[in-house]
Amino acid sequence: MESPDRKLGGRVAFPHPLLSGPGAAGMIGRIPNSREPGMTVDRLRDALRAEPFRPFRIHLADGKAVEVRHRDFVAISPPGRTIVVFEPHPEWADGRSHWIDLLLVTALEILPTAA
Repeated sequence: MESPDRKLGGRVAFPHPLLSGPGAAGMIGRIPNSREPGMTVDRLRDALRAEPFRPFRIHLADGKAVEVRHRDFVAISPPGRTIVVFEPHPEWADGRSHWIDLLLVTALEILPTAA
């Protein structure tokens, strides 16, 4: 069964009532201000559980982006609103971590895999 998300150019565009229907502009991976959550923990889990796993980039509301290179580098809080992405970093033995509120995620971009 195909996910309700629309995949456009490697990015996941979250369905939103303002972006569907006749004449909709279709903002790829962006969510206008609304009370409807853009990213849900279920959508993130779908990306993490994909077989084969495909690395992806998480785009945030402030314009920053965080790459997820392996599913084991992501921890999800029990309530599912906050995630931690661990990133290897050459300057720190333990790497670094990004604490992310899922309400601030604007898009998931699937990255190309190494051939």
